[in-house]
Amino acid sequence: PGDAIGKGGPPGAGKTTLDCALAANLAGPKTHVGFAAFDEPEEKVAAKVGARFGEAFHRLNSEYPSVLEDLEERLAIKDASIEFINPLGAPDVESILETFAARVPAGKVGVLFLDHLHLLESRDSTDRDNEFDTIRKVATAVAVLTRKLGLITVSIAEVLKAASSPEAVRANPLGAFAGTRKIASLFTVPMVMVPAEGGGYELIIAKNRLGPRGSALLSVNYETWNVTVDSVRTAGRGTGTLGEESRTATVAKADDELVAAFFAAAEPMPWAD
Repeated sequence: PGDAIGKGGPPGAGKTTLDCALAANLAGPKTHVGFAAFDEPEEKVAAKVGARFGEAFHRLNSEYPSVLEDLEERLAIKDASIEFINPLGAPDVESILETFAARVPAGKVGVLFLDHLHLLESRDSTDRDNEFDTIRKVATAVAVLTRKLGLITVSIAEVLKAASSPEAVRANPLGAFAGTRKIASLFTVPMVMVPAEGGGYELIIAKNRLGPRGSALLSVNYETWNVTVDSVRTAGRGTGTLGEESRTATVAKADDELVAAFFAAAEPMPWAD
């Protein structure tokens, strides 16, 4: 707890899809997961997460109530919860984090996904702030409150237009963030995603205060929304060339063994209509 993860990338780079996989993986008896989605409708994001547990993506909606009931019944027994938060109307990012933290049950760690930071404002924002000032204040608030409230946050941030080029990102991953290194440096683990040659996505861990840096090639099954790690390259802490070591792994194993989520019937956020 207390770690803020930042993820950047051009449109269509798989950022929200990866967040859905992470949300499903992290949900369990010891966590309370929140998802505040601006970039995609929360219903679509919720269906992506639900599909990770064996239900058909296109049936995870109000037209198929029995499917939703089966999913809820199957996952509730795991004592896990994912709360989909409607951030529209929220006064500032601090209110979202503080309100979410207050809703985390005792004994659980709150994990909050923010999609994405450039659509939020901070309490410290003023009419005189330019775009960089605003995002710097938002990112700072997320980093500070993540530590203060004992949360884990995963935030999506915009990248510079030049970052649409995978070659440019690989050459300077920290510089890809809109706001450059000053924004990236606020996160415990800043990472960037770009489309990979031949399909799928490449996830580049630009800096990692928790362990090694590196990159991974990811592929997505768009029926189950399962994200698979095809290969990983790791490097030591600090600077240096990525190492040769590679391995294969799957982000998610069997639901009963590793992960479960239960879409809690939570009370609406206080700013909701």
